[in-house]
Amino acid sequence: MTNAGRFVWDELVAADPGQASEFYRGLFGWVAQEMDMGEQGTYLVMKRGERMLAGIADGPDGVPQHWVSYLEVDDVDASAAKAKSLGGTLLGEPFDVPGVGRMVFAQEPTGGAFALMTSADPSGEAPAEPALHGVCWHELMTDDVAKASAFYEALVGYQAEPMGPDTVVLKQGDAMRATIRKKPMAAAPNHWLVYLLVEDVD
Repeated sequence: MTNAGRFVWDELVAADPGQASEFYRGLFGWVAQEMDMGEQGTYLVMKRGERMLAGIADGPDGVPQHWVSYLEVDDVDASAAKAKSLGGTLLGEPFDVPGVGRMVFAQEPTGGAFALMTSADPSGEAPAEPALHGVCWHELMTDDVAKASAFYEALVGYQAEPMGPDTVVLKQGDAMRATIRKKPMAAAPNHWLVYLLVEDVD
């Protein structure tokens, strides 16, 4: 059994990774583990205990700070080609991270950035329950819900079901994977939003 169809990693692309790390460490008590990525600089893996919860990466100049969610697929190269044929945009070529997997960054047709990934160990089962202070839900905020949902239905095989006005839930069998919602602020870029699990929202 694989995790194909699940979101398996989340990464904050930050203008100032150190400042972003300080914020989340203060908010949640996350611990930052540095990873040397060579020419790409230092990558921060944010952890709670031994569990890895998210990453923080240094963003390219001029790119707004945003979260990128990694979607597991069986074959990154085939899925990348399919995403392009469906109107998506590849933000580079697929590449390998030793011991982690093969991945590629992309945008769906309405502009939301995400990543496709095939894990080095595809048999590793994802945790059944989200971790406290970890990502517990994914939501695409877009100005064209129908266009975005059609893309993910064709790319991954999700089923899109209406869930209130201007919102659909993406399902994989009985499992709910994400929602796509009409963004409330027209001026905001289309983007994936992550929800973090806390004990008390207030």
